[in-house]
Amino acid sequence: ANVNADLSRGSKFENAVFHQLQAWGQLSYFANKNGEIDFILDNGSQTFSFEVKESPTRFDYSTLKRRANKLSISTARVIGLAPSATSDAFLWGGLIK
Repeated sequence: ANVNADLSRGSKFENAVFHQLQAWGQLSYFANKNGEIDFILDNGSQTFSFEVKESPTRFDYSTLKRRANKLSISTARVIGLAPSATSDAFLWGGLIK
């Protein structure tokens, strides 16, 4: 981020999610030439993958699931800025405590 410019709403939301997930275990990040996984959470007994989006879509979930499977992570969730009633794979950011 440019220190002279204000962060975007999406960047602020992703940062807030990071701070909330930190309480649940060890966080890491994954990236390669094909894309990224915003957060990988290891709580000592299970590993989760998360993608943070202002407006999540089913495509975001399928992309995350494909990337997570390549890393042998079976649980993938997309965290959105607004609640979504379309799928259990989507989490509203306001539910993370």
